[in-house]
Amino acid sequence: MNSNSIQEMLRDLTRDFLPQDHTQINYFQNHFGIEKDSTLMLLFVIWIRDRRAIEKLPEMLEQKARVTIELHQQTLRDQSVLISKELIGVIATQIKSNNNGTQDKLFVFSCGAAAGVIFCTILLFLHFMK
Repeated sequence: MNSNSIQEMLRDLTRDFLPQDHTQINYFQNHFGIEKDSTLMLLFVIWIRDRRAIEKLPEMLEQKARVTIELHQQTLRDQSVLISKELIGVIATQIKSNNNGTQDKLFVFSCGAAAGVIFCTILLFLHFMK
């Protein structure tokens, strides 16, 4: 590698460095007497860049986990709405087909109670998922 290509790589790698990273690079150069266009300097810059990426990793993982949890909760909400609508449709169909007698009224009441229990269970589940 020639010194121009090393200088270009160093410029590209240090573009988004923080001031303390540049201070650390200057300290390393001055302390060990390394030239700016040395391949050892390139390795040191790559090491600093990788260290910064590793330091940011827990924060990035937490952010991705948060996004994944929110997406999962929204999916569960959507599914609970669809299930509730389908259950209400089944109950309405049963009510229309069985429209007289005490047994029919008991069946309607039990279907409504079951729908309420299912709906409340889904709401509680979603509440505790937060």
